[in-house]
Amino acid sequence: MDEPTTGGGDMGTAQRTDAPPDAVAALATAHGLGAHRSTELRGDADGGCLGCLALVVLVPPGAGLLLGPYGPRGATIGAALLSLGLLVLVLGLRHARAEPHGQRVYCFEGGIVTLSGRGQPIPHAWLDLEAAEWTETATVGQGQQQSRYDVLELRDLDGTPLARFAQRDAARVADLIAADEVTRALRLLGRGESVR
Repeated sequence: MDEPTTGGGDMGTAQRTDAPPDAVAALATAHGLGAHRSTELRGDADGGCLGCLALVVLVPPGAGLLLGPYGPRGATIGAALLSLGLLVLVLGLRHARAEPHGQRVYCFEGGIVTLSGRGQPIPHAWLDLEAAEWTETATVGQGQQQSRYDVLELRDLDGTPLARFAQRDAARVADLIAADEVTRALRLLGRGESVR
């Protein structure tokens, strides 16, 4: 497989090609996960969108009340709406830019390494994960056009969701899983064992 290339993320995930921290790489090596292929961000990117939406919803009425003929009470409410809109925008943009430790998923040939909320790396071999795939539909734009996209969710064997990927990100991770499964199956068949 080629070295990972930088690509745009889809539906809240983004591929990054930065190398994993030394502790993550060492843990992946110790658990036989193979070479690093990509670093995904599994967090939602909705903070910036929600901030902009709040700006659009709160600022125009706030400006209208502040500048309109509504007296001191209207000006006070208008100033409060303007302040709240700007505060939500700033907080939303900060949230969208933040990359908490738990949002990174390091993808390797043989599995993934996730990080706990405290930044502790946790290895997961593909064999220790369940992969669920489905197609979702979203309404896009003012024309209300329907957009369909593929989703891949990785879960622990107990059903706990670990990471969710969409579109190209889902395809990249699915390719890593398939390559590992094929390699494992060929190895087992070569030893005369049956393959599930």
